[in-house]
Amino acid sequence: MSLKVIDISDYQTNQTAAMDSADGVIVKATQGTSFVAKTCDAKYQIAKKAGKLRGVYHYAAGGNPVSEANYFYNNIKGYVRDAILILDWEKGQNAAWGNTQWCFQFAKRIHDLTGVWIMLYTGSDGVKQNAALVPYSPLWFAGYPDLRASWSVPKFIYNIGPFKVVTAWQFTDSEGQLDRSIFYLTPDQWHAIANPSKAAAKPASKPAAKPTISKKETVAKTASVAKSWKDSVGDTWYAEKGHFKLTQNINLRWGAKSSSTLIALLNKGAVIEYDAYSIHDGYVWLRQPRGDKFGYLVSGEYSGGKRTSTWGTFSK
Repeated sequence: MSLKVIDISDYQTNQTAAMDSADGVIVKATQGTSFVAKTCDAKYQIAKKAGKLRGVYHYAAGGNPVSEANYFYNNIKGYVRDAILILDWEKGQNAAWGNTQWCFQFAKRIHDLTGVWIMLYTGSDGVKQNAALVPYSPLWFAGYPDLRASWSVPKFIYNIGPFKVVTAWQFTDSEGQLDRSIFYLTPDQWHAIANPSKAAAKPASKPAAKPTISKKETVAKTASVAKSWKDSVGDTWYAEKGHFKLTQNINLRWGAKSSSTLIALLNKGAVIEYDAYSIHDGYVWLRQPRGDKFGYLVSGEYSGGKRTSTWGTFSK
């Protein structure tokens, strides 16, 4: 499932927040440490009354990142855990552009204050500067193949650098009239980003005993010689390091269940590094290290004691 989302600021009318065709509305709240959008709350409340999914963003001015994070938080306290919190990282009016730690420091401060990791909004140059955020922040990518004023989504043609996956794509500004984005999320997954403490599914716990990584085995093979363990829900995992290149789009989740919270939609052609696999619920699952957490994806189907489909190719 995907969601149609608009983002607006003081430049748009308040009633734009109730746009019929939009599933979600993201409103500019602050910039730097001296600007608060005059119509932010009015637009936010209109969007809420209209039943839209909601988000608010801070435009980075490149001052002290902790000070800017504090300023953002102090002005959007009432929206925390109701809206997705977003950092807008662009070159214009940004004295810290090119700094590879600024966004992480901002995000870390917001997380310290709220328990929520921000979403990062940026373009092709910005993703290259923010590898430090990859384990923590979903990516909202900005790139316009054209300036269409419709919800017809073009082909994604961009390199998203260290992120490897994109959670949302702002694909047009409608010739300067209105930014349109597609979010590869369900409403529940949107809410899980806004309020992770109420997420329907949590990441699987790390094993109590850290397994020793064995030599490379074929994923479809029964790995009786590989180090193995059971996770918190009773599924057996086998240690194995490798790379998996997708031959179709696949969901990346915070747990190894089809009902687990979505992190992002992995695009065909993406290459994922994994460190373990598990065969359960009719699938072969892979585990992707993400900093101090893990993401999980299905690599194909499994039935009758054998793999029946493979949704990518494996390599060391």
